[in-house]
Amino acid sequence: MPSISKPYSVFSSIAMNCKNFRELKVMGPINLSFVQVLVQLLPDLKVISLRCNSIDQDALITILDKMESLEVLNISHSYLLRQETIIVKELDKTIMNKASKLKRFITCMERDTCVMCQRTEEDEGIMRWYKYEEGLWKADEVASLHL
Repeated sequence: MPSISKPYSVFSSIAMNCKNFRELKVMGPINLSFVQVLVQLLPDLKVISLRCNSIDQDALITILDKMESLEVLNISHSYLLRQETIIVKELDKTIMNKASKLKRFITCMERDTCVMCQRTEEDEGIMRWYKYEEGLWKADEVASLHL
Protein backbone atom coordinates (compact mmCIF):
# COMPACT_ATOMS: atom_id res chain seq x y z
CA MET A 1 0.00 0.00 0.00
CA PRO A 2 1.51 3.33 -0.97
CA SER A 3 1.64 6.11 1.57
CA ILE A 4 -1.84 7.30 2.50
CA SER A 5 -2.83 10.69 3.81
CA LYS A 6 -5.87 9.47 5.78
CA PRO A 7 -4.97 6.10 7.27
CA TYR A 8 -8.03 6.06 9.56
CA SER A 9 -10.38 5.87 6.59
CA VAL A 10 -8.43 3.11 4.85
CA PHE A 11 -7.67 1.02 7.94
CA SER A 12 -11.22 1.27 9.29
CA SER A 13 -12.56 0.03 5.93
CA ILE A 14 -10.11 -2.87 6.00
CA ALA A 15 -11.01 -3.69 9.62
CA MET A 16 -14.73 -3.62 8.84
CA ASN A 17 -14.66 -5.54 5.56
CA CYS A 18 -11.63 -7.84 5.69
CA LYS A 19 -11.85 -9.89 8.88
CA ASN A 20 -8.99 -12.21 7.85
CA PHE A 21 -6.59 -9.42 6.81
CA ARG A 22 -3.22 -10.38 8.34
CA GLU A 23 -0.43 -8.98 6.12
CA LEU A 24 0.40 -5.42 5.12
CA LYS A 25 3.12 -3.80 3.03
CA VAL A 26 3.40 -0.02 3.25
CA MET A 27 5.40 2.09 0.82
CA GLY A 28 5.87 5.57 2.20
CA PRO A 29 7.06 7.38 5.31
CA ILE A 30 6.02 5.80 8.61
CA ASN A 31 5.27 8.25 11.40
CA LEU A 32 3.78 7.85 14.85
CA SER A 33 0.27 9.05 13.97
CA PHE A 34 0.09 6.53 11.10
CA VAL A 35 1.19 3.70 13.40
CA GLN A 36 -1.21 4.69 16.18
CA VAL A 37 -4.12 4.29 13.74
CA LEU A 38 -2.67 1.02 12.47
CA VAL A 39 -2.37 -0.38 16.00
CA GLN A 40 -5.87 0.77 16.90
CA LEU A 41 -7.66 -0.59 13.82
CA LEU A 42 -5.55 -3.55 12.68
CA PRO A 43 -4.06 -4.94 15.90
CA ASP A 44 -4.07 -8.56 14.71
CA LEU A 45 -1.69 -8.18 11.78
CA LYS A 46 0.85 -10.98 11.67
CA VAL A 47 3.16 -9.65 8.94
CA ILE A 48 4.17 -6.05 8.20
CA SER A 49 6.70 -4.89 5.63
CA LEU A 50 7.96 -1.32 5.85
CA ARG A 51 10.95 -1.82 3.58
CA CYS A 52 12.61 1.12 1.83
CA ASN A 53 10.94 3.80 3.96
CA SER A 54 11.83 6.43 6.49
CA ILE A 55 10.49 5.20 9.83
CA ASP A 56 10.06 7.30 12.93
CA GLN A 57 11.82 5.47 15.77
CA ASP A 58 8.88 6.00 18.15
CA ALA A 59 6.57 4.52 15.50
CA LEU A 60 8.75 1.41 15.26
CA ILE A 61 8.78 1.04 19.05
CA THR A 62 4.99 1.42 19.12
CA ILE A 63 4.62 -1.39 16.58
CA LEU A 64 6.91 -3.63 18.61
CA ASP A 65 5.15 -2.79 21.89
CA LYS A 66 1.52 -2.83 20.79
CA MET A 67 1.17 -5.31 17.93
CA GLU A 68 0.95 -8.43 20.07
CA SER A 69 0.01 -10.77 17.21
CA LEU A 70 2.88 -9.60 15.01
CA GLU A 71 5.20 -12.40 13.91
CA VAL A 72 7.19 -10.87 11.04
CA LEU A 73 8.42 -7.30 10.62
CA ASN A 74 10.52 -6.20 7.65
CA ILE A 75 12.31 -2.86 7.90
CA SER A 76 15.04 -3.70 5.37
CA HIS A 77 16.64 -0.81 3.51
CA SER A 78 14.76 1.71 5.67
CA TYR A 79 16.25 4.33 7.88
CA LEU A 80 15.07 5.35 11.29
CA LEU A 81 14.47 8.94 12.24
CA ARG A 82 14.76 10.16 15.79
CA GLN A 83 12.89 13.41 16.48
CA GLU A 84 12.17 13.76 12.74
CA THR A 85 15.70 14.81 11.82
CA ILE A 86 18.40 12.52 13.18
CA ILE A 87 19.06 9.46 11.06
CA VAL A 88 19.76 6.46 13.25
CA LYS A 89 22.63 4.45 11.74
CA GLU A 90 22.06 1.21 13.65
CA LEU A 91 19.36 -0.38 15.77
CA ASP A 92 19.84 0.02 19.49
CA LYS A 93 19.50 -2.68 22.16
CA THR A 94 16.01 -1.52 23.13
CA ILE A 95 14.64 -2.11 19.65
CA MET A 96 16.51 -5.39 19.22
CA ASN A 97 15.23 -6.58 22.59
CA LYS A 98 11.63 -5.73 21.71
CA ALA A 99 12.02 -7.35 18.28
CA SER A 100 13.33 -10.59 19.79
CA LYS A 101 9.72 -11.68 20.48
CA LEU A 102 9.06 -11.85 16.72
CA LYS A 103 9.56 -15.00 14.66
CA ARG A 104 11.40 -12.86 12.08
CA PHE A 105 12.77 -9.34 12.26
CA ILE A 106 14.25 -8.50 8.88
CA THR A 107 16.68 -5.61 8.65
CA CYS A 108 19.36 -4.20 6.40
CA MET A 109 21.04 -0.90 7.22
CA GLU A 110 24.21 -1.39 5.19
CA ARG A 111 24.47 2.08 3.65
CA ASP A 112 28.03 1.47 2.46
CA THR A 113 27.38 -1.75 0.54
CA CYS A 114 23.63 -2.17 -0.11
CA VAL A 115 22.25 -0.51 -3.24
CA MET A 116 18.68 -0.49 -1.89
CA CYS A 117 19.76 1.17 1.37
CA GLN A 118 21.63 3.79 -0.67
CA ARG A 119 18.58 4.41 -2.85
CA THR A 120 16.34 4.85 0.19
CA GLU A 121 18.73 7.40 1.61
CA GLU A 122 19.14 9.24 -1.71
CA ASP A 123 15.34 9.41 -2.04
CA GLU A 124 15.05 10.65 1.56
CA GLY A 125 12.93 7.71 2.69
CA ILE A 126 10.30 8.18 0.01
CA MET A 127 11.39 5.81 -2.74
CA ARG A 128 10.91 7.15 -6.24
CA TRP A 129 10.25 3.71 -7.67
CA TYR A 130 9.79 5.10 -11.19
CA LYS A 131 13.54 5.90 -11.29
CA TYR A 132 14.58 2.27 -10.92
CA GLU A 133 14.11 -1.07 -12.63
CA GLU A 134 10.54 -1.77 -13.65
CA GLY A 135 8.74 -3.90 -11.08
CA LEU A 136 11.36 -3.34 -8.37
CA TRP A 137 8.64 -2.10 -6.01
CA LYS A 138 7.14 -5.61 -6.07
CA ALA A 139 10.19 -7.12 -4.36
CA ASP A 140 10.07 -7.99 -0.67
CA GLU A 141 12.18 -10.04 1.72
CA VAL A 142 8.91 -11.52 3.01
CA ALA A 143 8.00 -14.20 0.47
CA SER A 144 4.22 -13.81 0.89
CA LEU A 145 4.49 -10.09 0.02
CA HIS A 146 6.91 -10.54 -2.90
CA LEU A 147 4.78 -10.16 -6.03
